[in-house]
Amino acid sequence: PTLGPIPRVVAITKTKPHDQTPEIFDRGGVIARRIQQIAGRDEDARQHIDQALAIAPEHLEVRYARGMLLLASGDTDQALSHFRHCVNRQPRLVGAWQQLLECRRITDPDDPELSSARKLLQEPDIGAIEREQLALAIGKALNDLQQYDAAFDCFSQAKQARRARLPRFDREAWRKDTDARIAASE
Repeated sequence: PTLGPIPRVVAITKTKPHDQTPEIFDRGGVIARRIQQIAGRDEDARQHIDQALAIAPEHLEVRYARGMLLLASGDTDQALSHFRHCVNRQPRLVGAWQQLLECRRITDPDDPELSSARKLLQEPDIGAIEREQLALAIGKALNDLQQYDAAFDCFSQAKQARRARLPRFDREAWRKDTDARIAASE
């Protein structure tokens, strides 16, 4: 089916009768999230995600997208269920860990999800973007627990990861770009 104003086609049906998973072009979860961003298209996104999950219930990106859609509609418990499914199948899926820690108030310092996320943050081969996201989520959880020094350390680690992946700010280049944009708009 086509997705209205999005000029892409997503095949969410089996391409051969014996296939166990759908052929999802353009990464079904990404398309579903794009649909969500269009006002009033949540129901369309839900239908497409549910169809894809009926065919491939273990497709983590689509399951994550379903969790995000549920979260946006206020169904936190169901969203958490989808995120937990994702991290149980793929323990390094940082986006799901991030949602597990950020969409609820953490009240137990021994919360198993917080503990697992903290262990993941210690992995040396985690990417800079993932390290940043995870450190921010853990910092939020520690802030919930009123462990402010530990939270600040996580926020600092997130900032350090961000700086490591982004180029240094160049004031002169920024000024020239801004001047060029102003001149072009006049």
